[in-house]
Amino acid sequence: MRRPRELMSRRSTLIVAVTDAFQENLIKRGIPGSKIRVIKNGADISFFYPRPVPADMAQKLGGRGKFIVSYIGTVGMAHAVDKIIEAAEKVRHIPDILFLVLGEGAQKKKIEKLVRQKNLPNVRVLPGVSKEKISDYYALTDLNLVTLRNRPLFQTVIPSKIFEIMAMERPILCTVDGECRQIIEQAECGIFVEPENTDQMVQAIKNLWQEKSQLIIMGKNGRRFVKTHFERNDLAMKYLDILSAVASSQAPDLKTLTDCFQGFSKK
Repeated sequence: MRRPRELMSRRSTLIVAVTDAFQENLIKRGIPGSKIRVIKNGADISFFYPRPVPADMAQKLGGRGKFIVSYIGTVGMAHAVDKIIEAAEKVRHIPDILFLVLGEGAQKKKIEKLVRQKNLPNVRVLPGVSKEKISDYYALTDLNLVTLRNRPLFQTVIPSKIFEIMAMERPILCTVDGECRQIIEQAECGIFVEPENTDQMVQAIKNLWQEKSQLIIMGKNGRRFVKTHFERNDLAMKYLDILSAVASSQAPDLKTLTDCFQGFSKK
């Protein structure tokens, strides 16, 4: 699989990487830096924006008046959701803190079993929902968890959901080192703790539960940062500029492609 990928990279007129680390990796593999551009993911701020929580939502989940800590996303082997359950066990004596795990994935049944075995009344494991519903859960949540395992590879990735959470004016507790951590710290929209370090996670959750005013500040910082740097329409225009530049120097058929893309970006 790697040989066809490298052949395509070398023959491409221009390559778009979604993180700085991916760009550096391509350069190390012999791809000229002059043919690589970086356009990171972002969020549609017209879709993800601060909103009231649906009236009966918290009550149905048993979270009315509680400090809600949520993991929303894939429940896979890489995502260290078991460490979230360990953290929940360590604060089970604090009835005001409720954990939500929302999503599907290879580890979902294992996580459900773990919650049952530990008999945790402060954890709700919920099915995945549509994109239209996710924003309601972001709005419900006081603190969003973005977690991955402690692997060097994950220092090169930026989970795209951080931009959605930031656009919703919700703070983040992040265990993803590297570029993801850099964005969150630069935006001042959350806190980083070491990957798979349950004690650090617990301490950060307890601190923010006690200092709720910080959550509001972090949330506002996050949306402001996304609007400035990671607004999806702005990123689409950057792609359009790249396509236009390539089309102007390549076969005429590419001009048709950029015309189609431009029409889509205006919708």
